[in-house]
Amino acid sequence: MNYLTDMPLLYTFGTLGIHEKFFKRLSAEDQQVVRQVLESTFAKLDAESRQENLSAFQAVKQQGLEVVEPSPEQLAEWRDYAKRATAELVEEGEISQEMLDRLNAILAQQREGQ
Repeated sequence: MNYLTDMPLLYTFGTLGIHEKFFKRLSAEDQQVVRQVLESTFAKLDAESRQENLSAFQAVKQQGLEVVEPSPEQLAEWRDYAKRATAELVEEGEISQEMLDRLNAILAQQREGQ
């Protein structure tokens, strides 16, 4: 392998769920503390993950691989593949359209904030 294409192909994410029944047992003050701690913790994890990805990319490049930048047309083609694959996930019931819409809204928010 002599080439490395500089193009994100996969987003990974994690979730932490707290059942509403149990969360409501906490006082309003404690709920706020939980929210603040989780928000700051996940923000830190996101930042660390991005830095680790950049470091890994640099390490791979240092092994002598030539970085290839896809053209706008190639990027559009890959995005089309991704849209079709996502549509299949909805069609097959792997993810609901409602959840996909929520995830896309969150992603749009994150991209606006960067």
